[in-house]
Amino acid sequence: MTSKSTAPILLASTLAIALPTCQAAEAPAEPQRPWSLSLMTGALRVPDFEGSRTSHNQFAIGFDASYRTENFGTFSAGRKGLSWAPIETETLRAGLALDGDDGREEHNPSGFWHLASRPGADRLKGLGRLASTPMLSVFAEKQFLGFGASAKFSRATRDNRGSLIQLGLARPIPLGEKLATTPSLSLTWADDQYMQAHYGVTAGQAAASHYPTFQAKAGIKSVDANLLTTYSLNKNWSLLQLIGLSHLTGDAAHTPITEKRTLLSTAIGISYAF
Repeated sequence: MTSKSTAPILLASTLAIALPTCQAAEAPAEPQRPWSLSLMTGALRVPDFEGSRTSHNQFAIGFDASYRTENFGTFSAGRKGLSWAPIETETLRAGLALDGDDGREEHNPSGFWHLASRPGADRLKGLGRLASTPMLSVFAEKQFLGFGASAKFSRATRDNRGSLIQLGLARPIPLGEKLATTPSLSLTWADDQYMQAHYGVTAGQAAASHYPTFQAKAGIKSVDANLLTTYSLNKNWSLLQLIGLSHLTGDAAHTPITEKRTLLSTAIGISYAF
């Protein structure tokens, strides 16, 4: 949000799903030191899975850390996974990343609060567990006219999990000395393999569940709109609020698995920057 904001102030790695484009929205000032570190924690209200009509509360805790070298770019770790940006100028940042697809369970998260829970619901019984998998990515972020544009191509390391292309546009808007908001828009395209793994229903899955067979095809999977608001308490502490809407399109919307096409996610939190 994720977080998507290159100043590392979002809540945790879970916000990267809710806010994928804010990463290009806020270009940080040139640091006085080669490293940066932020800790963050917060509470989220997110859908049980992509397409679910029900949601659950989730507790998030995480960090963002980066180290800028003189000759080899910047190395980062945190809510976006691992990344290396060998190309960095005042307006352009590009490189490689290793993050992950959380997959999906066949049951609801248990309890009232969850820490780093995986998507899932009881109504998915019979579809089988979708294991998490690492995603290898190439990304670029460009600043122009006060906007931040981002592009990212990701490929799953599992053969049957496919590829994603994410495009985003965001703009930070100062509302005072301490208050700022960042609206962002993004769209995500997925190939046949990704769509079938997440939204398709095979003959075997249909026999084990109450869903009819469904062949999911490649296309634009979702369009997302997010609003991140930050309030700086002082030079170290910041309060965060996130509101995100995700609208499923194409076969992600038409699959019998999907109950609701437009999904709402919210989050509040606090961060400490060293």
